[in-house]
Amino acid sequence: MRDAQGPPPHDFNNILQVIMGNLEIARFKLQLAERGDSASALPEGVVKTIETAQRASRSAGQLVQRMLVFSRMQRLEPASLDVNALISDMQDMIARTLGETIDVKASLAPALWPVFADRNQLESALLNLVVNARDAMPDGGSLTIETANVELADPSAEDVAPGQYAMMNVSDTGRGIPQELMDKLFEPFFTTKEVGTGSGLGLSMVYGFVKQSRGHVRLHSEVGAGTSVRIHLPRFVSTDAGEGATATAEAESPPTESSRAREGETVLLVEDNEHVRTLGVSALENLGYQVLEGAHGPSALRLLEGGATCVDLLFTDVVLPGGMSGPELGAASSARRPGLPVLFTSGYTGKAGGKDDPLRSDARMLRKPYALETLAGAIRLAIDRAGSRRSA
Repeated sequence: MRDAQGPPPHDFNNILQVIMGNLEIARFKLQLAERGDSASALPEGVVKTIETAQRASRSAGQLVQRMLVFSRMQRLEPASLDVNALISDMQDMIARTLGETIDVKASLAPALWPVFADRNQLESALLNLVVNARDAMPDGGSLTIETANVELADPSAEDVAPGQYAMMNVSDTGRGIPQELMDKLFEPFFTTKEVGTGSGLGLSMVYGFVKQSRGHVRLHSEVGAGTSVRIHLPRFVSTDAGEGATATAEAESPPTESSRAREGETVLLVEDNEHVRTLGVSALENLGYQVLEGAHGPSALRLLEGGATCVDLLFTDVVLPGGMSGPELGAASSARRPGLPVLFTSGYTGKAGGKDDPLRSDARMLRKPYALETLAGAIRLAIDRAGSRRSA
């Protein structure tokens, strides 16, 4: 039945990874050729054409991420978060997005309860709501962002768990939405905007993120009177000083020339998709690494147990065949090689963010599709940090 429904998101992300990675390598090689004697032999505009294809691939990757958020399959990176501080940090961006014809008002509750949420996703959700409000007020108007501490105890609402929540409400004075469309607003690809001006994934992304964060969202709108979107996220109460700490490769500073391999460094790459694995080997070798490769966990462990080569990092997909997942491979590898750093990658992580998520909260994750510059920086950072811990 999968063929009738199309490839799942992780398969599609693998396809995008191959496309984007090979385009990146091709552009790099063409730029080298342009600086050499063979520049005159290059077809005119080849680099520009590749860059256009890269931009399209990145857009497709972002679309997949939004679809994953809506379906609640995206791995979130939650931490204790001050919603008021996030809104304040985004005020300049919000003002630029809205333009001079729309007034922005903020009414932020003092001592707002912290929440446990993914900061990047909440920023994206707020920005989506701001863009929707702007498009609903083409002739200008006002937008208000307010926060409050609320305690909900309504047992009649099936999708709302009783408890304490931090509330964020985004309201505008725009043209509003007809009542007959209200039930469709959170559906993916549904949009009230003109063709070409919206993907129809903005509100569905907001809905998916909030539900995955154990919160809920309500939308109220009247034609001619504006729209209000109210998000409730559960109050976070820390029970452990280390709770909520997360680490992601993409959150680090951008890679530089220092991201290349040091002499003799070796990466063990484990990826079951042959095309993605071939791309990974090529990319890592271009960065100066020696590469060992395996298609599943058992083959990777055999390479480690051979002991002939020093492995500086295990870079593995999360979902693998052969009866051993990426996290299980990481644990087995660490038992055989204590201190061996592990970098995970995936376009889909199954029970992402749930209590059965096989990844530890401090696991380093590189989402597919990723840029090769991001890969370089993530690997360099993981190896260097492991070296620092060993020398401490």
